[in-house]
Amino acid sequence: MVVRYKLEVFILITLLTTLLCTVLPVLASIIAEKCVVLDVCRDGSVVVTQVVEVKEELPYIDMPLVAKPEEGTLIAYSDTSVFACELVSEDGRYFARVYAPSVGVLNITYITLDLTSKGVEVPNEWTIRFSSRCDAVIVLPKGSILTSVPERFSAITSVNGRVMLVLPPGNYSISYVLEVLPEVIPAKPKKVTPPEEVPPTKPRLPTEATYLVLALVIVVIIAVIAITLTRRKVRVSSSTELMLSDVDRAIINYLRMRGGEATQSEITSALGLPKSTVSRHIQKLRKYGIIEVKKVGKFNIVKLVR
Repeated sequence: MVVRYKLEVFILITLLTTLLCTVLPVLASIIAEKCVVLDVCRDGSVVVTQVVEVKEELPYIDMPLVAKPEEGTLIAYSDTSVFACELVSEDGRYFARVYAPSVGVLNITYITLDLTSKGVEVPNEWTIRFSSRCDAVIVLPKGSILTSVPERFSAITSVNGRVMLVLPPGNYSISYVLEVLPEVIPAKPKKVTPPEEVPPTKPRLPTEATYLVLALVIVVIIAVIAITLTRRKVRVSSSTELMLSDVDRAIINYLRMRGGEATQSEITSALGLPKSTVSRHIQKLRKYGIIEVKKVGKFNIVKLVR
């Protein structure tokens, strides 16, 4: 009896394994992941768009997501249509279930807070960690500089003051520092007579035109990726503003050795660099809120922000 039970279990496991080995390649051939775009905001939230190609009509598809979407942010759309979708979770993984998607390019967009974390050692430093099974594009907030660059990348460039990285499939951890924005002094409030009471209006829901604009943006990004990947040449922007240089790190390390504070002349002497070079890099680190500079008599006191 025990032998028969074990035999039945073995046969069942064999059948399930065979079924999975047959079905998964078929699904993979029906749905092709093209790329994922991660648009990082200053507050650490990320707008994720996963672009897939649906090759056959299906009642629904379950698309694995890069991260857990915030409630009410998940949408699925093509160039011409918006599709019904819902969030499905299984064993700690998240999927977008899209119903009756049309054949062609499908975009799945959502907002997540699970990909970024704020650092401690370097002031105003953030890190984004993610895994992708297809080519990925990371667009950092305006005024960011990289503090760590992945070993493998297809391109690093700057578009409208935003660092953009194109990466092949893999697991990544990328750190960057945000530029410190100038403090805005609020204007004094003016006395205003209260307006007449207006009946509340219903909030406008996103229209299909909104999603078509999103689709157009995605198409442009895909075009950039396609051009980059077809050339297959590693490009790095010539601007040193995109990342912390060895000189930047040397200044930070020297200040740490001195307890977080030193004069600019001491830094110049210790590093053995021209005054103009050290001054330029100090201004850069000051711009991104990593150091503070105070004038005391004839000396510039450089202090590491903690």
